[in-house]
Amino acid sequence: QNFKDWFYPKVEPAVLSVKLHFSTLMEDSLDESIILELGGQATAAVALGHIIGAVKRQNTGETRALLINGCVNIAYAFDASGSLRAVDVHWYGGGWGVYASSVSCLVRWGVGCRVFSSNSSVTVAA
Repeated sequence: QNFKDWFYPKVEPAVLSVKLHFSTLMEDSLDESIILELGGQATAAVALGHIIGAVKRQNTGETRALLINGCVNIAYAFDASGSLRAVDVHWYGGGWGVYASSVSCLVRWGVGCRVFSSNSSVTVAA
């Protein structure tokens, strides 16, 4: 929900060569605690082009970095107005769904969700 409203008209080309780091949630967690574990908004955020690149690398649902087992892939990106948003990417068997939510929402991400960031020194356990 809200992805188009928040990210359009932001234009970032897909970045296929960047390595994103990921961790798996070990307990149900809110965005606030995940972002803190990642070192704050600046280090939690990834470029939207990196998220798009990850989806393009797994365009047909092959097994790679993004989960295709029903769990959510979460990344944080700044939208067109500069606000940090939670971007969740799901594989639905026939294609990808990409959604966005406010990081101030009380969305509780479940155990097993994968969190992507550019911060290689953090393991998200929150």
